[in-house]
Amino acid sequence: NINTKRMFDGGGFMSQANPGNGEGEEISEKKRLGQVLIPCTIKMIQECSVDSDQHYYTKDHRFGTQVKIVACIENIDNKDTRLIYTLCDGTGKMNATVWTDPNDDAFPTTSERRQNSVQGAYVTITAKIKEYGGTIALSAFDIRPVTDFNEITYHYLEVAHSHLKAKSTQRNQNTQLATTSHGIPSSNWNSSAISATVGGGAAPMDLDAVGSNGLSAKQDKVLQYYNVNGTSDEGCHIDNVVQAMSSVIDENTTRQIIDSLVSEGFLYSTIDETFHKSTDSDS
Repeated sequence: NINTKRMFDGGGFMSQANPGNGEGEEISEKKRLGQVLIPCTIKMIQECSVDSDQHYYTKDHRFGTQVKIVACIENIDNKDTRLIYTLCDGTGKMNATVWTDPNDDAFPTTSERRQNSVQGAYVTITAKIKEYGGTIALSAFDIRPVTDFNEITYHYLEVAHSHLKAKSTQRNQNTQLATTSHGIPSSNWNSSAISATVGGGAAPMDLDAVGSNGLSAKQDKVLQYYNVNGTSDEGCHIDNVVQAMSSVIDENTTRQIIDSLVSEGFLYSTIDETFHKSTDSDS
């Protein structure tokens, strides 16, 4: 379905920029990406970082200023020129401001939507991220009551899809950089290659360092083993992973890493709880 694909791809998985190295093109591309609508949760918004140009970045490296959330209205504060909605979606709570205009009543759709956006109702909000006094909030330019509760489920599926796609893209970029830097062909992954990179050579890798994808070097090594060797339907058996990592990571640590990668959504079990596969392999 073309429309569904556009909806999913529009949140966080951006098309490749047009080639060009000029500063003007870079600024233009950044401006375009900043206008992409990002489906997310309240917690994702609250954990955003911001640069000097007031561009916001989610922890999974999605970039933009416009977001879409689905949440329940806990309270409405009616001011002279604005409505302040207190929203909760199960991951967090934050305020969204809707600026009002006396002429809004002339637009039946706008007036009807606001009348139906009452306390206790679920709404879909499209908004711009703002920062007021050090607190991140939303300046909403569209609020629409949820009339079909399948919309809530669909929104979280859209959030998950966009999140996993962004993390997959970032990990692939990190893998390419690591392969170039350390000379390990990803198609020839084995424990001796890991040892050479970590233990031998002029620039050993810090296994406890945390990369830009939020994973430690140890976690990333285990995950990349799954990416390379777990392409079959059943994925990799945990004992094979333990054995492959034994020269650089002890068994207990490897098993703990696998558990953490499963809980964080990087791996999933296949035929039973001893076989796992990377979510990247399904991308």
